Amino acid sequence: MSSDFQPGYLSELTGEEQLEMLLHYHYGFHVKEAKPIRGIVRLRTDQGTYVLKRVKPGEKDRWHLIKQVAEHVNGKQEKRVTLPEPLDTGAKKLYFDGFRYAYVLLPWMEGETVSLSGLDEWARLSESLSLLHQATADFQPSKEHAEYSRLSAKESHLKKALQQIEIFHLAAKLTSYPSDLDRTWLDISGYTIGMMENMIKYYQKINGDEACREMVKFGKICHSRLHRHNLLQAGEQSVFLDWNEMTLDVRTADLADWLMYAYGCTGSPGVLQAILAGYQQVAPLDESEYSLIYAQFLFPGKLTRLLQNVYLNQTLSETAAVSRVRTAIDIEEKKEGLLKMYANVVKDHFGVTIPQLDWLETKKS
Repeated sequence: MSSDFQPGYLSELTGEEQLEMLLHYHYGFHVKEAKPIRGIVRLRTDQGTYVLKRVKPGEKDRWHLIKQVAEHVNGKQEKRVTLPEPLDTGAKKLYFDGFRYAYVLLPWMEGETVSLSGLDEWARLSESLSLLHQATADFQPSKEHAEYSRLSAKESHLKKALQQIEIFHLAAKLTSYPSDLDRTWLDISGYTIGMMENMIKYYQKINGDEACREMVKFGKICHSRLHRHNLLQAGEQSVFLDWNEMTLDVRTADLADWLMYAYGCTGSPGVLQAILAGYQQVAPLDESEYSLIYAQFLFPGKLTRLLQNVYLNQTLSETAAVSRVRTAIDIEEKKEGLLKMYANVVKDHFGVTIPQLDWLETKKS
């Protein structure tokens, strides 16, 4: 540990006054070293190494859900998957309030960030994802976390999301002084609305709500932010990090996100096949789940979250959002290739023919 740690550095790093003092008060340790790493701060202390993470507005209740899920998964006899469990303060609280922000403390998880350099690694991590979902099949969520649930009436959730998108479209269209973000969003808003309308029709066609109710028995928790920097390998154990967007949802939502991420990284049908095959080493997919995955591809999740944070929650400035929205738009525009490739992989390698949308009929406006 560093011996030249300067008092006040952590406060300077985070913008939170007296943070070292607050950490000592709530957890009883002295900070010896602090290092920012991808949105968190690694703390080396006289009692071990920890992760300090800021609790974003509206996230406090979700952290209670995260702790319950972590206790449930980590308590399983099968130890091939794990996730960091938030630590209580001395007063047995899950987070503490600073003068500016709230914070949660987690254990520092040792392991190597995955490289995703070959088909075998994609398959192995997909098997771990399947194990994670399987470990949550008997998890019983409490009613207080209903706002994070997509386990039932998912069609209703999709319709509400469409209504929000339409409101965001009007907000950008009717403003007297449109910003760069407004103009960027309006370039794609008509296309996005059309895409979501088609998604809802597709979801109805495949009886999506009924299929989801049947699939709850295979898992109830989704990570919702799967990418290589949120995955560690520690020997035979896979560690899933950064759970602050956790949702109660069927496993196909996570699997679809993982497939989309893989397509964005590689554009390879072989990787899609490896993921689907690796996942099913633990638990085979029901035929209806292939269509649920296809439907999930159609949902503009990243774009929707960004727009919510700008126009609704006002937790992201329009200036900061412009480049992120453009990246999200780029993802949406590349989905045609994913949809076609996925349908072909599923048919050729898993013997399932799924209903498809004629994507080319959905025009940008």
